[in-house]
Order: sequence, then structure tokens, then C-alpha cells
Amino acid sequence: VLQGHTSWVNSAVFSPDGELALTASFDLTARIFEVASGKELRVLEGQTSRISYAVFSPNGKLALTSGYDAVRIFEVESGKELQVFFGETGASKSAVFSPDGKLVLIAGNDNKGRIYDITSGKELHTLSGHAKEINSISFSLDGKLIVTASGDGTSRIYEVENGRELQVLNGNTNGINSAVFSSDSKQVLMAIDDATSRIYDIATGKELQILRGHKGYVNSAVYSPNGKLVLTASEDATARIYEVFSGKEVRILIGHGKSISSAIFSPDQKHVLTVNTDDYTVHTYELTTSKNLQI
Repeated sequence: VLQGHTSWVNSAVFSPDGELALTASFDLTARIFEVASGKELRVLEGQTSRISYAVFSPNGKLALTSGYDAVRIFEVESGKELQVFFGETGASKSAVFSPDGKLVLIAGNDNKGRIYDITSGKELHTLSGHAKEINSISFSLDGKLIVTASGDGTSRIYEVENGRELQVLNGNTNGINSAVFSSDSKQVLMAIDDATSRIYDIATGKELQILRGHKGYVNSAVYSPNGKLVLTASEDATARIYEVFSGKEVRILIGHGKSISSAIFSPDQKHVLTVNTDDYTVHTYELTTSKNLQI
């Protein structure tokens, strides 16, 4: 269990090498932990409002925090703040690095996404189209596409080069909490408020798979590193693992209180990080046993 936050923890991610974990909390801090020992290594401070998300850069040397006041970039080794993006509206639920580390993608509270050059801080493109707030935003692995998830019940695909909208996936009337690309950028996985996760074909907009089993909102859904599994986190206090091909539920991770806000695989796919909104902690599970590791 990774402990140290004094308010709700909203997200937790592994570093690219799997040795560190980065957490984001409503206590205005992001924290870096050593996964093996559970030791807190660094506290990233500077946000003046709640932090909704935090993520490592692709090379693991930088950390980005997405807050209700700004998006900030820190040096992992020193904890030094290097850059601040306020965007047009300041608040952001989600922000990420591009796969090459040259761009920052920010979801603002004005229902728009924005692409920035990380070196100059210049805004390159604005992504419009959503009728409600964007809950998550992410790049495809090749860095050519962007996918958004919104409370308006749609997920939208944009071209990075020019910000042009390419596709609208709107097969569900419920809010979409997260959306990510498959490794080949041909499909999108969504976490939805109707207690399901769904996989869509980008080219046709057709729904390919519905992943059922949760008893509450699905807050996040991600692919495993090898692309064969899906990991979900839900308001029903469970994280679940499904086979992509069959849609079959293969494992349930239990051990939290009221709700799990996010869950993610380690790079080697041997562990899972889950975020418990109740007790301000992050839990690590060993997938070979589903054991909740007390690290």
C-alpha cells in the first residue's frame, strides 16, 4: 500500500521502467514512490488546487500534473518545477505527453482539448466538438491520433497534425469516463457510466465488444501492455480483468472500500496499481496470485 496523501487520490501510474509510481491527489500534491519498497521518494508541490491526474514522460525523466488551476511539468530526479501551462481556462481533468515527449495534450474545462509544444509552450491546435466536459484525453501509440472521452456520451478522434476531427463514436447515451487506443490504433476502449466498458472500431464506428460485470460506474479502462487484456476500475469497489478477444471476465481484484477510481498494469504486466478513493491509498496487486501486496 502506498501511503502519504491526506485527501482523495485520483490516479496512479507506473514509470516506464516499472520501478516508480506517481500519484495525484486532491491534497494539492503528486507523489513519487518506489514500487518495490513502497517508500515515498518525492513530493511534487506547486498546484494551488486539486490534482486530477499525473503521468510520467515517455523517458521517465519528467512528471506532468493536471490540476484545477494549471498543468505543471516537474523534473522527476529533483522535483523541480520546470514549466506551467494554464491553457485558455486553467482547469484540466486530464493531460498527457505525446509518445515522443515533444507535445503536451490538455483537456480543458471548456469542453475543448488543446495541443501544446512542450519546448516553447505555444498552443498548436484546439480540439472542438464536445458538448460537455472532457474527462480523459490521450494519444495513440504512434502519436498521430488523439482520442477524447466526454460526459456528452461521445468519444472523438482527432488528427494530431492539424487538430481535425476524424470520427465521432457515440454508440452510448451515458457519460464516458475514459477512452484509450489499442496498440494498433484501430480500436478504442471506453469506460462508461452504465457499468460497462466497450470496444469500438475506429474506421466504421461499430461497437465490437461489451465488457460486463461491474455493478457501478466504470471509472477507467486500459489495455494490458501486450494488448490481450483489459483492466477496469469501478465505483463498485472492484477492478476486473477481461480478455479482449472473447470479452470474458478472467479476474476480479477485491480489497477496497467504496470505490476504485483508476487501475493500471505495470509495464511487465505482472502487477496492477489500483487507487482507493476512500482511504487515500494506492494498492499494488500481484497478478499471478491476485494478492494485495502490502509494500
